[in-house]
Amino acid sequence: MKIALIHPKITYVCENAPIQDYVNQWYKDIFSRAFNHNLLRLASLTPRDHDIFLIDENYREIDFEARYDVVAVTAMTYQVERAYQIAKAFKDRGPCHTILGGIHASVQPFEAGDHFDSVCVGEVENIWGEFLSDLAAGKARKFYLGTLARLEEIPKLDYSFARQWTEAETASQLRFFPVMSTRGCPRGCDYCSATYLFEKKYRKKSVERVISEVRNIKTTAAELGISQFHVEFCDDNFIVDRRHAKELLAQLAGENITFTASIDIAASDDPEILELLGAGGCKIVSIGLESLEVNILEDLGQWKKSQRAKVERNIRAYFDYGIVPAVNFMVGSDGTDRQLFGNIRKFIQEFPVVYNLLFFTPFPGTPHREVLQKAGRLRADKSWSDYNLFNLVFEPKGMTKEELYDEFFAIRSEYDHLRQFIRSQKCLRNSSGGVNKPRGLLPQEMIY
Repeated sequence: MKIALIHPKITYVCENAPIQDYVNQWYKDIFSRAFNHNLLRLASLTPRDHDIFLIDENYREIDFEARYDVVAVTAMTYQVERAYQIAKAFKDRGPCHTILGGIHASVQPFEAGDHFDSVCVGEVENIWGEFLSDLAAGKARKFYLGTLARLEEIPKLDYSFARQWTEAETASQLRFFPVMSTRGCPRGCDYCSATYLFEKKYRKKSVERVISEVRNIKTTAAELGISQFHVEFCDDNFIVDRRHAKELLAQLAGENITFTASIDIAASDDPEILELLGAGGCKIVSIGLESLEVNILEDLGQWKKSQRAKVERNIRAYFDYGIVPAVNFMVGSDGTDRQLFGNIRKFIQEFPVVYNLLFFTPFPGTPHREVLQKAGRLRADKSWSDYNLFNLVFEPKGMTKEELYDEFFAIRSEYDHLRQFIRSQKCLRNSSGGVNKPRGLLPQEMIY
């Protein structure tokens, strides 16, 4: 069969025009540099007797006149309306079987089923082969329930499929290769869809398996003539099992790569972790601080609240080891006021972090959405495309939407990404870079 694996284009729609212009300007180039992890997963699971086409709209437009037997789309909530358009466009032009997967399809399967012939609910690894067999036999089902995968048993990512994204004239650009060492997070934050999708279960690959995949990335980059590449760990929380993380980081030190990972603030409690991160080639760690206010953290999850007292100390520790923290702040939840924005300003001024300022967004499948829905506070005029972390999709308390948008844009303007990037580089120049390995500076393309 001819199988198209599709990732819809990421375009941020914001009801506030200045925010929309800023966000789309800053992020416009990032997604055409990253090789999509979910497309690589699906391609690697597909038997080679099929013709496999990876189509990422962030790289090139979709040719809707092309004919495929299967059109498989993966989408997050803010992409799902585009996914529905893609399915309809292909179905209108001729016979094909469409299937949708991803986090939105998993938490809104019946809605997804109105637009796609089949829906993958949960993780794809344990159902993809069954789906293809059923389709070949003419008995594909509407819903496929994917149970939690055993990461050691799934096929390794076949990075050679990245060839379908690369072109000779762009080979010199910095590229991001995805890899995953663990999946899931046990922290249980009430606003996080992944927590509930993965049932708070934390699974991991062996260190040997991860190192093998990293080496495959290096081989593929050489074969494709990609002179600059960066490894992006797609783990929900890279350092939960510290023993496993330390073993992996010790092995990464010999691979001569640079990488980023998402971790929580508690990781820097351990100086050995910091030393190993620096020695292993970690350039940036992404940390979801969400808020500096204890009362707001209490509503987001008890674990976040328990970590508040150590935030400033632990952020400083990353800089001491030559690693840039990229922190996420969420605003707009109940309790947000002008003092909160003032505290974010003070934090950004004190610490030259790279940061994301986002609006608290009640994604489907989370307890927070249920609370707001019962209270009648979800905005009826907002579609799924607005659930992109840059819109207020519910009626706020304490401040008006206009006041929140104005404060949001003011911080973005005062402390833009380029300014913070330059400040972080100056800080790296002055850091010791850990005990054993001085750190280099970052290419600007890594800041996002």
